[in-house]
Formats: sequence, C-alpha cells, structure tokens
Amino acid sequence: MKWVIRLLLAGIAGLAAWIAAGIALDPDPHPPLRIVSPSLTSLAPREIRFSSGDLRLAGMLFLPEAGTRSVAVIIHGSGASDRQSPWYLALTAFLLDAGHAVLLPDKRGSESSDGNWRNASFEDLAQDALAAIEAARFEVPGAPVGLIGVSQGGWIAPLAAMRASDLAYVINLSGAAVTPSEQLTFEEVNTLAGLGLPRPLARLLAPLTAWRIRTLVQPELWSRIADFDPGPHWAGLRIPALIVWGAEDEHDNLPVAASVQRIREVDNPLIEVLVIPGVGHDLTDRKSGRLSATLVRSLAEFLALAVPVDRGRHD
Repeated sequence: MKWVIRLLLAGIAGLAAWIAAGIALDPDPHPPLRIVSPSLTSLAPREIRFSSGDLRLAGMLFLPEAGTRSVAVIIHGSGASDRQSPWYLALTAFLLDAGHAVLLPDKRGSESSDGNWRNASFEDLAQDALAAIEAARFEVPGAPVGLIGVSQGGWIAPLAAMRASDLAYVINLSGAAVTPSEQLTFEEVNTLAGLGLPRPLARLLAPLTAWRIRTLVQPELWSRIADFDPGPHWAGLRIPALIVWGAEDEHDNLPVAASVQRIREVDNPLIEVLVIPGVGHDLTDRKSGRLSATLVRSLAEFLALAVPVDRGRHD
C-alpha cells in the first residue's frame, strides 16, 4: 500500500513541477502517418478559390477520368492542413477510382487559405465546409455532393450537413461521437499510460493534463470547441451517413466504445456504423500501409447506395 501512495504522490509532484516549468504536452502526440499513397502531382489536381464570409479560401479539385458520380468535399482533422498528407491522398485516389470527384480545401490558415484555425469554432469550420459545397456545385454542375469528415472533421460534418441543402451523403472517418473535452481526457489516459504510468494513476492525472492543454497550451481553440456535442446533429440527419472507426483507436486517442454507444442512443436508422478490427486511427493495414480493405469495400458499397449510377456520371 505504501508504494502505491508514494507513486501517487510522486506522480502528482512531477505533474505540478511539469506545469510550473511550462513544459507543454504535445496536443497531438502521434507519430507521422506511414500510409502508402500516390503523389499529389500524379492525381492532377486543379487549383480553385472560393469565399467563406470575408475569408478567401483555396483548395484542390480532383476529377475522375470517366465522368463524375458525386463530388466528395473533405473536412480536415485537427491542426493545419497539408496538401501532401498521405491520408487524404490515399482517400482521394480511392474515390477517383470509384468515379467520385474530390474537393480538398486548404483549411483556414493553411496553405493558400486565409484565416486562423486556432481561434475557429466548429461552427466557423462548418461554414467553410458549406462554402466548399457551393464551390463543388459551381465547379461540377449537376453532380451530387457529399461530405467526408476526417478525424476532427467528423465532429464538423454532421453540423455542416444539417445546414446544407440537398446533400447526397455524410461520412465520418475516425471522428469521435463524444464531446472534444471527453475525447481529450480519454486520449490523455492512453498517453500517460503509454509513458509507463499505471492506468489507475493515468486516469487520475488525465483530467489535469487535459486541463493544461485546454487552458494553457491552446486556450483560444479549446474555449470554442470543448463542449461541442455532435449527438443532436447526427440525430437530425435525413440523408445516408456512414461512420467508420478502427477498433485499435480505443487504445490510442478515440473512445470507440463510448462513441458507438452515443450513436446507438441517437437511434437514427440512416446512420451505418462500422468498427474495423485490427486498425487504428488512420484506418490502414499495419503491414501494407494501405487503406484497410474493409474500409475500401464498405465505402464503395455505401457510396453505390447513396449515389446510384443513374444519379451520377456528370461529364
């Protein structure tokens, strides 16, 4: 019993010193993605520009070779967006092969887009997504348009979808269904346990390290997003939706079991949930580095139902 008390006191003392010294915990402590993807230039993007309120945003439009079944508008994950991200390029390559165009915007404050994502609320980013939807309709007239939210974008996708008109589908890839504050605390438990702390101690300290990130590391951002609840937006959807999680993400940064439970409580029959065994947050096969075969098959099946051939193929 004594060693438990000593360990607890040592952990608390160490955390206090850590905070006092101002040593920041990396808010995104994940290794670089090792995903097999084509190069950006091989996908032949076309540069586009559009407006979201007073902001001038930029992005890339990718068109399939043989007509367009739909245009998938991507909503980025946390942090700045990167046009060279292998995750987005692999996803784009799959969608193009399946006959879907892709509009990949530069997130506000990234690449060629104005603004600052660090002080943007999810409502702000949803407005950017709506602007991207209109840009997609302008660039590919008559084609159905859908949304794909990746990671943090999975919170924004249903919010934007509720405000958009005549969307064909919504897809959430590795985006939590709990609040950002809940997700952050969950992630901190796994991070601290990964550093060698016993899990009971990690659970005790995680609210403190999460508090540090929210109030000292990224206060502008977290004051705007911490308590966002995606549940009502998923509940209100009236279009087909697919949510995909990797089962191994439960041991990394996303509370998969809690997210599944939240979506069950929403009880929207238009939402399909898929949890893929053996893959993590990036939804890739660890050996090959390629998008999970289960993910690729499920996306193809979902899109075939959401956008039948007779609705698509806009040349």
